[in-house]
This record gives sequence, C-alpha cells and structure tokens, in this order.
Amino acid sequence: MAINPLGSLGGSAKNENVGSPRQGEYSVRKRFCQVVCGRQHVPVKAIKKSPPATKAKSLHEVRKVQQVCRLLTADVARSNTERFHNFFVSFGKITQSQRYVAMQTPLPKFLPSLVFNDKAEEAAQFYTSIFKDSKIISVLRFTEDQPGPAGSVCLVALQLNGQEFQFANGGSSFNFCEGMSLYMNCDSQEEIDDVWDKLLEGGKAQECGWLKDKFGVYWQIAPTILWDMMKDPDTAKVHRVLNAIYKMVKLDMAAIRQAYEG
Repeated sequence: MAINPLGSLGGSAKNENVGSPRQGEYSVRKRFCQVVCGRQHVPVKAIKKSPPATKAKSLHEVRKVQQVCRLLTADVARSNTERFHNFFVSFGKITQSQRYVAMQTPLPKFLPSLVFNDKAEEAAQFYTSIFKDSKIISVLRFTEDQPGPAGSVCLVALQLNGQEFQFANGGSSFNFCEGMSLYMNCDSQEEIDDVWDKLLEGGKAQECGWLKDKFGVYWQIAPTILWDMMKDPDTAKVHRVLNAIYKMVKLDMAAIRQAYEG
C-alpha cells in the first residue's frame, strides 16, 4: 500500500478536498514543496527583528548556511552533478530557514523531476542499470520528525546518460500521464531494440515508438535521424515519415529512412 508522506502536514485530507479539484491539487503540491523543498522558511526580516537573546543563534545559523553554500560553490570547475551531490548531503542537516538560503544556489537550468508514489529509489536503480553514463548520486531519507516513515526514501538525485534527474516519493496523489514523456535519441537500431526491450519489462508498448514502463513513466524511443528529418523544409518528406511512423509500434530506422527518401 502506498503511503502518502504528505498526509500529516497541517490539515486533514478531508479539508484538502473541499472545493474545486484545482484547489485540492494545489494544496497537495504546496505541501509537497513544504516538505521536500523546505519552503516553510523563516523570513529574513524576522531574524532582523529578533531580540538580542536570539541574535547569536541566528548568526550561528547564518554561518552554517554560508558553510553549506561554500560547499556548493567552492570549485567552479566541478560538475553540476558534484555540486548537486553536496547539496543533497547537506540538505538533511540544516533548518528550514537555512534551506531557504541554500536553495538560492543555482542548479542546472533544466532538471527533470519525477514524483513517484513510493518507488523513487527502485526506479532510479532500474533506469541506471539500463543507460550508459548513469549513476545514483544521493539518496535522502525521511527522519523521525518528518511526515514520511522514518528511513523511507524522500529524494533521489541521479544521472541518466549524463543528464541529471531528481526523483521523489510523493504518495498516491502523484501519477504520470501521456502528456509528459521522456524522449530518447538512439544512434542505431540495435540501441533502439536494447533500450526498448529493457524499459518494456513489466510495462506496455504503445504506438509510434511510445511505451509505458512498469513505474508508469512514458517514453519515446526514437532514432536520432528522426529529429533532423522532422526539421526538413520539404514537408512532403516529413509527412511520408509521419505516415510510416503511424503504422509502427517500436520504430524501425530502415523503414523510416526509406519513407523519407521516397
């Protein structure tokens, strides 16, 4: 049974669902951000107005934040992946107000973030076993004072084929759909066949090079040449390719090239 780690964060499920579906969805996502991203922060002006007795503590916290930020930016030659790793290592060791400051440190411009019910780590292990240049960077687990079961996975930082990803466990409120998919370019038919067969394990094949894997994530597995073909100014060629793809399940590079050339 999937456990929703967000369920105990202020307000009951009954109250969340009152009103429009959009309001309920916003409430769930807002609470997810509060737990995972540490958005329940102490405003800076609140620290400035603190009585003298607490200013020393506030200064101590600021220094801790500065230490975290130095970890993230000490060596500009390091890859984003390494800085992302250091961020995760430090993430569970600082307060909510410190998290707010640490979150200002830039991460990669685009970081795909997938929220699973409770399979984030299992999915990360599965995907990193399929793609080259892939690894799990860090796993962050819930502590006893957080809404998820203590020791269960909260966040996973990983790299797939050199691209950084963030996986999270958000409970049963989060599901994938066809409206969002991961598109993979393959250089050969052998690569298409290999990736397709591995991702399809426990999943379901769909039309036009699409498949749904066992975690519910949608993928498009396509030859690299297709990307260039779709940009050809000769629209007759493009439509021939599309008409050929419409009849396929797993994409066939040779058949696509033949359709393109007419």
